[in-house]
Amino acid sequence: MTRLRLCTLLLLVAGACSGTQSSGTAQSSKIAQSSGTCAAAVSFPARAGMTMTIASRSGEIDVVGSDQEGVRISCKVDDQDDAQDVHINFEQTGDFARLLIHGGPSNNVRIRIEVPRRTDLKLRVPAGEVRVDQVSGDKDIALSAGEIQVSNVNASEYHSVSASVDVGAVSASAFGVGKGGFFRNFTRDSPGGLYRLRAHLISGNVQLN
Repeated sequence: MTRLRLCTLLLLVAGACSGTQSSGTAQSSKIAQSSGTCAAAVSFPARAGMTMTIASRSGEIDVVGSDQEGVRISCKVDDQDDAQDVHINFEQTGDFARLLIHGGPSNNVRIRIEVPRRTDLKLRVPAGEVRVDQVSGDKDIALSAGEIQVSNVNASEYHSVSASVDVGAVSASAFGVGKGGFFRNFTRDSPGGLYRLRAHLISGNVQLN
């Protein structure tokens, strides 16, 4: 084999390897996307241990931990004809997921979100009531106005806790704390816990029980 032919062969092999590597990289970073509306309950594949960001419209939001894998969303509105106007978008990349809920009537929207029990949560809701129950993991919850309630809190699971309101009350019975008035906050750092808990409101009440 001549030197020229050998060099050409080596270049072709290198190009093929490079193309395979690029394809594998693109595949590993692929984003899975799904969507639906509140006209019917929807579910998306997800596994325990993921980090989920939920950005939802205002309303009553219940986030409940489940022993089943996957995410399930169901809604209730006063006029069922309005349900199709509440849009649900879900996307996931590896262990990170994002749920966006938007649109629909201005009032009286109730949304239930079931997630794997072991899930790290970040919730952002303009206003309303957000209730989190039976979910183990980091929690970062923020509203402008309304109420945040985190139930079945095991104080020993958290190494860092921060709950605050600009106007309103903080009730952290799981930690033996209750405060009301202006610029109320409660912080606690302790060794041994696995998770972080942050809950903040501009106006309203925070309950950790």
